[in-house]
Amino acid sequence: MQSSNTVNLPIYIARESLYTEAVRDNIPHLHASAIEIIYLTAGELECQANDASFLLRPGDVCFINRGQLHHLYRRSASSVDEHLSLIVDPDYFFAQNTPFSALLEPLLGDAAFTHYKFSASDYDNSAIYTHLLEVEALVAQKSCAYEFDLAARLLQIFRHLYCAYLRPCATPLAIDADLPLQKKMLDYIASHYSETIDVLDIAKSANLSKSKCFRLFKRYTRLTPAAYLNQYRLERAAKLLTQTTHSISSIAHSCGFSQHSYFGKLFLANYHCTPVEYRRALQGPSKK
Repeated sequence: MQSSNTVNLPIYIARESLYTEAVRDNIPHLHASAIEIIYLTAGELECQANDASFLLRPGDVCFINRGQLHHLYRRSASSVDEHLSLIVDPDYFFAQNTPFSALLEPLLGDAAFTHYKFSASDYDNSAIYTHLLEVEALVAQKSCAYEFDLAARLLQIFRHLYCAYLRPCATPLAIDADLPLQKKMLDYIASHYSETIDVLDIAKSANLSKSKCFRLFKRYTRLTPAAYLNQYRLERAAKLLTQTTHSISSIAHSCGFSQHSYFGKLFLANYHCTPVEYRRALQGPSKK
């Protein structure tokens, strides 16, 4: 008898809290091909999808379509929150030219269907949460041939999303002509953050004036271009601190910080510890 094989599936599901700062991508970000579903279990969070902002309360579900800028914000510095987040690429599970893809492609490709909020009182809400819990358990246990059960639960989730997509919207979203420009600037930062770049370089990447660049960054990220660039560099540096054994100065330089002292100052202000302390805390005492 042949032994069963476990497939390493491109799916992320985890319970997170902005209060503990143990989250990935603390700056506005997007998933090129994946969608994200967030279920708020405790506290209150403000969710921003592109330039739309709305409140999430316990029991609310939020769907973020692929390719959409999004970010979660705490209502206050002392507020405690917890949410369950699922990130998955539908294309991996539901191949093209199938009945499933024929239903999903209009939803995933609709530039006006950027996000959708299910309030706690919605029928779809409780059903989606049940399936999220099932997905969480399946991914954690990885029992024999769990991939079949996982695909079935994801299909159920997408069924509820599709039904929501078909509902008439009282205030349909207009297609945002500025969003592709903002994405161009974020792509430029992602490709050139290790280099010496400034606001003018970022603006030129989308053929914009400096003033328009500032307006778009404040509108979509609530940050200035320079602040976003620093945050992006810090996040890349934080990953290198835990995933490599490179020196602190080498990591700072590779992430675009020309001065080691400035990198340390910014890191302390954002992560509330030094780069050395951060590395030790996440790698454990056995690694230096």
